[in-house]
Amino acid sequence: MNLMNVLTTLAVLAVLAGAVILQFYLSGRENKYIGLILPALTFAGSFAVPLNLAAPAEGITVGFLGKALAVFLMANILTFVLMAVWFIRRERLRRRNEWERISLTDRE
Repeated sequence: MNLMNVLTTLAVLAVLAGAVILQFYLSGRENKYIGLILPALTFAGSFAVPLNLAAPAEGITVGFLGKALAVFLMANILTFVLMAVWFIRRERLRRRNEWERISLTDRE
């Protein structure tokens, strides 16, 4: 493995880590729809990935459609990760708000 491949891999990992950190921040905001921006963008972009597949010479077959579906699902791995972060952060925010509400009623 040469130096260029290592640097490219590190750059891709840095961008992915940055996306997850940004998603973590956006998901913790009070407006729940702000945290859905990145997953929506990655989901919309994943529709373009299967279009890069070359259709076989014998025409589109069930096997080709299966490959296209597999490529589409693999392109959505980042979407699944970002949605998992969103659900976890929203659940924590909901619990924190519930505890604050309970503590306020206990003071009265």
